[in-house]
Amino acid sequence: MSMEDDRTTGSLSWIVQLQRYLALNSAGDAGHLAERRSLLEKLQASPCTAESWAGFLMNEEAILASGPSGRSSKANPVLAQLYQRAIELVPRSRGHASEEYMYLWVGHARHLW
Repeated sequence: MSMEDDRTTGSLSWIVQLQRYLALNSAGDAGHLAERRSLLEKLQASPCTAESWAGFLMNEEAILASGPSGRSSKANPVLAQLYQRAIELVPRSRGHASEEYMYLWVGHARHLW
């Protein structure tokens, strides 16, 4: 079993939290729904990559901000839990960290404040 397998199976709760988040948060229009589906497929295929998590979370924050209430993503505790799961699943970067990796940590920190 690889380290990535250990990370994924050791944190299966991310799938439960993701399903909970999706059940509570509508994607809105058809365009957002199609984008969400595409990003979900990438995330489920590669749950230990910063790119798949960052793409999904950026899209979700945009959906929340563009909704009728213009809600802040900080008002969504389940989204904060997804940031937590993302930083747990994505291996720490050595040397140069990608923008996506940094986005996950900054997003997580933003939800803590």
